[in-house]
Amino acid sequence: SKSLGNFYTLDDIKQKGIDPKAFRLMVLQSHYTKQSNFTWDNLQSASSRLKDLKSIADLRWQPDATQQSNVDISIKDISFALYNNIDTPKALSNLSLQLDRIVNDSISDSDVKVISSFLQSIDELFGLQLLNSTDIKPEQKELIQKREQARRSKDWILADKIRKQLRSEEHTSELQSQR
Repeated sequence: SKSLGNFYTLDDIKQKGIDPKAFRLMVLQSHYTKQSNFTWDNLQSASSRLKDLKSIADLRWQPDATQQSNVDISIKDISFALYNNIDTPKALSNLSLQLDRIVNDSISDSDVKVISSFLQSIDELFGLQLLNSTDIKPEQKELIQKREQARRSKDWILADKIRKQLRSEEHTSELQSQR
């Protein structure tokens, strides 16, 4: 509480390098009728979950042209949970189930529109801005394909080398976007 001096602001969260949307997600994980306990561990857990959600959203940039459309996702159960006494924990649980379908299936070119529409609905409901990412460079996609080929042929040394190269490029682009 403010009177006891044991409160935090969004600036405190940002200074720890945590996206304020992670705080939103942490709050949404508790039902509004129940008391929620803020801890840095809970916030870090929500931050990890947000990163996972963003990673899944980024799969829309990686369709497989050889796959048939097979992603079957729906906003219905998520919306129903929200309409049922604003049950955000249940809605987020249903969201996880839907996103598992994206992760477990190969995404075809025709699935991208369905997934993007689904994510837009999620952004409208929860304000997580999952659609704000941009696609990676063609060179990075080529490296990813080479790494997958190396992994399939069990060339672990080459696969690790490419992974380190990709991480280095990711870190460089993060620094550039922060400027």
